[in-house]
Amino acid sequence: MQRQLSRRKKGSKRRQKSIKRVAKSHLKVANQRKDFHYKTAIWLLNQSQVIAHENLNIKGLAKSMLAKSVNDAGWGQFLQILNTLAASAGCLVLAVNPNGTSQECSDCGATVPKILSDRWHSCQCGASSEAKVYLIGDDFQEQIQFLSTLHSRFFAIMPICTVTN
Repeated sequence: MQRQLSRRKKGSKRRQKSIKRVAKSHLKVANQRKDFHYKTAIWLLNQSQVIAHENLNIKGLAKSMLAKSVNDAGWGQFLQILNTLAASAGCLVLAVNPNGTSQECSDCGATVPKILSDRWHSCQCGASSEAKVYLIGDDFQEQIQFLSTLHSRFFAIMPICTVTN
């Protein structure tokens, strides 16, 4: 559709129609992405009370080689939706410092160096799992410890969040 639009003569009726068609298709994709973000955020909030994500520099990533992927996925929009829904449901969303989160063992705290292509974590303490699923950096554990001391009964009393549309 966009190629067709680029070939139309500027100022013509057909060009105006093509502009509307392209805008409509872009709007449809944006709505589908937003719907997916809402459904994913609701699913995550229904699974647990506390959700941690890496505090990535999305603007910086959008200027790198990953720009198209980052912008297509809509990371910033997803995190904004997640934070909004979590606040309304009374859940907690934590942004964790991304430095070293893939390299620190969450069981013993030892640093296990990996390259970017390594997808499996195995530590000398015996812990072994998929890298991003298993590993949560010490920053996250420290934040949970800090929050639990502030609100000692917060995690014991609060039920799992339920979010409805």
